[in-house]
Amino acid sequence: MKNGDPNPRPDDRGQARLQELYEQGVQLLLGGDDDGALACFKAIYEVDYTFRDIAPIVEDAYMEDDWAAKHRTRLRGSV
Repeated sequence: MKNGDPNPRPDDRGQARLQELYEQGVQLLLGGDDDGALACFKAIYEVDYTFRDIAPIVEDAYMEDDWAAKHRTRLRGSV
């Protein structure tokens, strides 16, 4: 919302949804559900690959077998 507008603009809602998906993905990853986390991260990547640190997470998932452990360790330190 901008300027106290009680009706969020579509972009505000979109960014809020991306943030919700990101937080859900992080929680799933930290809980050990790598596939569920990746599904959340891919959904964000499809809409906005520049959102937070989504690009390296999704790209690592295609290129590194240990992508989940790598990002789990990194994200655990930021939560």
